[in-house]
Amino acid sequence: MAEPPATEAAPKTKIPSILADFVKANNDRDTDSVTACFSKDAVVYDAGNIMRGTVDIRQWSAELFQKFRYVVAPTNAKGEANGVILTAMITGNFPGERVSLEYYCRILGDKIEVMVIQPTPVTK
Repeated sequence: MAEPPATEAAPKTKIPSILADFVKANNDRDTDSVTACFSKDAVVYDAGNIMRGTVDIRQWSAELFQKFRYVVAPTNAKGEANGVILTAMITGNFPGERVSLEYYCRILGDKIEVMVIQPTPVTK
């Protein structure tokens, strides 16, 4: 798998270790490791789909890896009152080949409990 582009900015805030594990698991294309980042009752919202629990999350991850080859390059992490927003540049073999996404995450203990994935808002 290709390394993230050298032009990407390093995250401005330290990424929580579970989100660093999630990014690494995605870049390694490791469905088991992606799944291990989530609590057993976790919920993921992505592209209009809702995945509930680790069985759904494992299937979602496996389908993404089967359909696309991509690299996740974190560019920012920001703590919020009820979680963390991880911003990352995603490059790969999908329409547009490059997109900035925000991962809104609520972490419970050492697992991701809720993740909402959305395109980064465009600022003018």
